[in-house]
Amino acid sequence: LLLPHLPDFIFYSLYYMQMTTDELETWTSDVNMFVEDEDEETLSYSVRLSAKDLLMQILDPGFDSALTRQAPFSLWQSIEKMFQQLAKDTENEIPAKWKFFEVIA
Repeated sequence: LLLPHLPDFIFYSLYYMQMTTDELETWTSDVNMFVEDEDEETLSYSVRLSAKDLLMQILDPGFDSALTRQAPFSLWQSIEKMFQQLAKDTENEIPAKWKFFEVIA
């Protein structure tokens, strides 16, 4: 059911992993808050952490399925799509292009 839509699913997961303006402001003013929010052991759970956990499960090489075999190729397609979007954003002079690179790093 998910397999044909995996590239889009991963693309939007990466998209939602981007840092929000509120997170940027909070983390810029308090680095400890960044560490706390990004810690997987914390009690708070964000869309960013949820998307990261989901992608880690899909890309888990220890779990052999059609989904995990297709996931690296879908991830690559998603990153290519993000680069295409970045090129459009660059033409339109949209700020905060660095958020894309922060996600895929």
